Amino acid sequence: MAVGTPAYMSPEQATAESDLDGRADIYALGCVLYEMLAGKQPYRGGTPAAVLAQQLTGPVPSLRATRADLPSWIDSVVTKTLSKSPADRFASASALAAALVARGAPSSLPPLQPTSPSRCCRSLISAPIRRTSSLPTA
Repeated sequence: MAVGTPAYMSPEQATAESDLDGRADIYALGCVLYEMLAGKQPYRGGTPAAVLAQQLTGPVPSLRATRADLPSWIDSVVTKTLSKSPADRFASASALAAALVARGAPSSLPPLQPTSPSRCCRSLISAPIRRTSSLPTA
């Protein structure tokens, strides 16, 4: 039985193969990268089955077909993450990161500055509650 979100499932996950490894996650990350850069998922269909069928049999979509302004190396990296065969993908997240850094992506990002939950939610907690419907209260 296959378990996952169809739009991000690797072909081997979609066919319920028992020997999954981290390259299935590399595929899912490739789907997210594609969606972030193209503004749409790499494979779309009217039903989950249609999406899975495209992932299994359709060609790997080119980012540059949607975003001609992107460097070709980005298209190559994302295309490799979306390879049908796990053997053709990056072997690990570290290998993917190394490919991105080798082409000029930042090797590190500034640390996130967490927002205090009390400060973040203060306006929600102190805001008056307004009724937006005319449903009777119990």
